[in-house]
Amino acid sequence: MVELLARDSDFQVVAELVTFHALPPALADELSRHPSTEVRRALAASPHTPGDVLARLGGFARELSANPATPAPVAAGLVHHHEARYWLASRTDLPRHVYEQLAAEVEPGILAELAANPAVPADLLRQLTGTRALRRALLRNPALPLDLLLQVVETARIGPAPVPRVLSASEDELRTLAASATMQARMLVAGRPDLPLELFQRLVADPDPGVAAAVVASPLVTVAQLWELVERHGSRLFPRAASNLLCPPELLHHMALRAGGVEETYRAIARHPEALGETLLLCLEDAQARHLAAGHPRLPVPKIVELLGSEFTARAAAANPSLPVAVMENLISSTT
Repeated sequence: MVELLARDSDFQVVAELVTFHALPPALADELSRHPSTEVRRALAASPHTPGDVLARLGGFARELSANPATPAPVAAGLVHHHEARYWLASRTDLPRHVYEQLAAEVEPGILAELAANPAVPADLLRQLTGTRALRRALLRNPALPLDLLLQVVETARIGPAPVPRVLSASEDELRTLAASATMQARMLVAGRPDLPLELFQRLVADPDPGVAAAVVASPLVTVAQLWELVERHGSRLFPRAASNLLCPPELLHHMALRAGGVEETYRAIARHPEALGETLLLCLEDAQARHLAAGHPRLPVPKIVELLGSEFTARAAAANPSLPVAVMENLISSTT
């Protein structure tokens, strides 16, 4: 069947075959000389294409550079093609001189891919700290030198995703980061879920609110520590504390009473499976929290039924497992 489709008169059929199926080497070699550019392009882009065939395909720099099956020497030779450079920047099997040429680029996307590449030598990574976007890309690099991490973390915009270099850090490296004068470094350590208990206890006592925000969301924190952190740092910690599945119903209610209209707090509480009905009622002034609470099984039944009347909350309320069967039946009969 593959042989039959490979000789189809419609080049689009052949291109689809090449894209989605591994071909016998002899057939792949034959198709590398196909008169259709689209078939040869598909062959250059397909991870199923044998490396020796890819090495003989020319004129498709973008496809070959993006193809993980392209042999490293072939990929390295594409560095002079600008359309290939973005894809080459993330490859981990290229020689140093290729990374040096890419580091001289000015296009932000290429430099960001290079900054996150664990195969790039450390001295080249140190050249990629000029913008906030590059510093954030460096934080995605699992091979980032620890001293460079400390250098960039202070001014990098740190997202919610864990930093790979911190996740792989040794205990001694974690202690170095936790002792840093840079709050962001201590915050990154506090977010690691498997810290030695003594080190975690030290971070619980850290006076900085940023570190506390990381600690309060940790699976290592105790209920007593959650209360202590919330009391110490106030409402700025409420959304993070409410996102922790260990947060008890009493603390959720305490924060809902004192949220002061902060929408993120209401939304985090409405997502929490342990939130009580009376706590959920306190969150309904925010539209998004109201939608979340409409599907919460602990919301009082009269309020669930009431929320069926709003277009924004009707779907969530109808899916609420606490909705009485009789109400479900009425809903069904009213729409048939």
